[in-house]
Amino acid sequence: MESRRLPGSGAGPSPDRMFLGSEGSLGVITQAWVRLQDRPRWRAGASVGFADHDAGVRAVRALSQSGLDPADCRLLDPVEAFVNAGSPTAVLVLGFESADHPVHAWMERALELCRDHGGTLPEPPHYTDTADGPARTGTADRSARAGAAGAWRDSFLRMPYQRDALAAQGMIVETFETACTWDRFDGLRAAVDAAARDALRQVGAEGVVTCRFTHVYPDGPAPYFGSTPRAAGAAPWSSGTRSSGRSPRRSSPTAPPSPTTTRWAATTGPGTTNSAPNCSRPPCGPARRSWTRPES
Repeated sequence: MESRRLPGSGAGPSPDRMFLGSEGSLGVITQAWVRLQDRPRWRAGASVGFADHDAGVRAVRALSQSGLDPADCRLLDPVEAFVNAGSPTAVLVLGFESADHPVHAWMERALELCRDHGGTLPEPPHYTDTADGPARTGTADRSARAGAAGAWRDSFLRMPYQRDALAAQGMIVETFETACTWDRFDGLRAAVDAAARDALRQVGAEGVVTCRFTHVYPDGPAPYFGSTPRAAGAAPWSSGTRSSGRSPRRSSPTAPPSPTTTRWAATTGPGTTNSAPNCSRPPCGPARRSWTRPES
């Protein structure tokens, strides 16, 4: 079949959404139209700290409903921020970009909203104008990669490779994403945390559960959890759904060793098995069948 090339349609169910959300189980896309946009000329970025993670959630909700439309709005909970960004508080990675106009005013208003909810700036925001020439642009790009946001970015790029090394050592490494409305996030987070910790206890392991917002919408966030694959079932129990076409994927063999003979550890991080192009194998490829038993 071939769908119509339209900017939008109200003529019943959209077949495009059915195929896009099925991950190939209902059909394979062989051709597609792609919308292009100009390369951004103006960029702005900042890292905002929140001593209270719940206050950070409220700030992100205000941002998502403000109409500012940030290009980057990722809230890291305190555990995620500490492990992958070296920050003692929750961190909001905030960014704006445009090919048409400077974005200073948008960033300043966004930071004002963050301050209203207790947000602090450990370092001033950075701005980039590519028309200023490669020398100044390069300096601004290096500044954008400094601090908590830069540390988290580096961890994000490294994690897919670290995951494979950890899996070879008998460690469970997995993440999954869901989405919910704002009023249900607290219950969803609590249910996922409880289910993940229970799954860890069942295999004789201890660990932590991390959470970050990968995308936010006026109606609600898309929380991204770091946990074990067995804990993924907590999302439907708490009125969550899949988001961005990502589903829980296994990094370990389908028949892992018995926990009575192998020591297990839970490791969390921002990488996913379908985080191409940063993945060391095809994003939808099969799980590896080899397994290395730890010495102890």
